[in-house]
Amino acid sequence: MSAVLIDLGCGRRKMPGYIGVDCYPLPGVDIVHDCSKGLPFDDNSVDIVRAYDFIEHIPQSSNILREIWRILKHEGVVDIMVPSTDGRGAFQDPTHVSFWNENSFEYYTKIEKIQRMGHYYSPGCLFEVRTLYTTPFLRDQICWVHAVLIADKKTPLPPQETECLTADAS
Repeated sequence: MSAVLIDLGCGRRKMPGYIGVDCYPLPGVDIVHDCSKGLPFDDNSVDIVRAYDFIEHIPQSSNILREIWRILKHEGVVDIMVPSTDGRGAFQDPTHVSFWNENSFEYYTKIEKIQRMGHYYSPGCLFEVRTLYTTPFLRDQICWVHAVLIADKKTPLPPQETECLTADAS
């Protein structure tokens, strides 16, 4: 059986051998889908997810990481590149709705932090870090966080308190 490789938000730059998913019907896109409404794949069915310049466009950032974790097999890999708040790139694009730096990934990769926050904040997923670093400024004072994470589906997580995550602040 061949590996299932997904390129989320591929646009016109889909990686060869990957299934391209984007909300726009561009050349190379295999599945047109609004990923803010979940991912159109079965649980534990994907080996690798590539998400370059993608997660910052999805509201409710914990939901997209939970969805990526859901579709990945145990020890499946997600490869993420996201503009870092350490440079201008995170904030200058008006289509960005979530903001990331290296520390942002601690909420998904450090079980101690998740357990300490308990049921008030459980992302419903856990990853191990393979690599996590911020690129130097590449152009126009923009840098990216590059995170390669491994899906951990064996470590027990605290139960989720979804009311706390979605409660109206008014």
